[in-house]
Amino acid sequence: MTGDAKIMNLLKVILISLVVSFNSFSAMSLTCTSTSNGNWHSNGTWDCVTYPSSTNCPDTIIIDEDVYLSSNINLSSCPPIVLIVNGDLTFKSGRKMYLPYNSKIIVNNGGNIIPEGNGGNSNLIDIGGVTVWNAGAGTIVGSVTPTVIGGSTLPINLVSFYAHILTDQIALHWETLSEWNNNYFDVEFSTDGINYRNIERTKGAGNSVILMHYSAIVNNYKIGVNYYRLKQTDFDGNFSYTQPISVIIPDSFRRTVYPNPNNGQFIIDADYLSTVTIMTLTGLEILHIENYNGEFINLTHLPAGVYLITYFFKEVLYTERFVVQ
Repeated sequence: MTGDAKIMNLLKVILISLVVSFNSFSAMSLTCTSTSNGNWHSNGTWDCVTYPSSTNCPDTIIIDEDVYLSSNINLSSCPPIVLIVNGDLTFKSGRKMYLPYNSKIIVNNGGNIIPEGNGGNSNLIDIGGVTVWNAGAGTIVGSVTPTVIGGSTLPINLVSFYAHILTDQIALHWETLSEWNNNYFDVEFSTDGINYRNIERTKGAGNSVILMHYSAIVNNYKIGVNYYRLKQTDFDGNFSYTQPISVIIPDSFRRTVYPNPNNGQFIIDADYLSTVTIMTLTGLEILHIENYNGEFINLTHLPAGVYLITYFFKEVLYTERFVVQ
């Protein structure tokens, strides 16, 4: 495992993973994906323990396997939902689906919405009180260009946005579960949390229904509190902002290991540390301390070279290099 992979695994387990939202988008993200052919109302059809309903209110429902609806499903009391159809969604005779206002249905290539009624409105999909499809319209067949049904939902489903503090830089990472008409992200920086300026631009995925990972390395920071947010812009020029995250840079930033270089004996010159990990550049863990309190570290058995130390300050991960001579 590479050093970068090791660090990313650490991030997944113990790093801050701030779940943030665009405007009114739910801060907690739940995705339900069909993992086997079956009835919508069968828990075994889904990977989210229980089938999608008004009890768990998923914000994204993905039909990857063939699913049929043998009873009505009413999600109208939930926040907006994105329903992504990659397999067959079949409505048994007379069955209906009710989705909340501003929900969207995306039928991709290979996906179909199939009625088993006798035409008219024996099967229907209702979004926010408006019938957007019924059996009389026939089967909806997905194509290379996705078929979209419903109103305008928010352009991306952002599931995480967090900072990773490197030796003399800040790495910002974020993930999206789905994107629609997303042109690019601007990373914006502020020292007061009020006045922001653009410092980095990252191309968006356009349209996506898979987990997308993004990162940006920035050199804009000051000792103390720093604020970062994302500005997402559509192809049509519309934009929205995330809630900002704050990153605190301590006075000891870039001079934590003392002395550096050293002979394998050193201290970590900061009294706020709780978890410390020392590893090689290839990600091999050498030492892990859960509750570091300033004690002298003796690693004189290490061969000469460059090593990594990762540690925490107010739930933000810092990475610093040090040299053993």
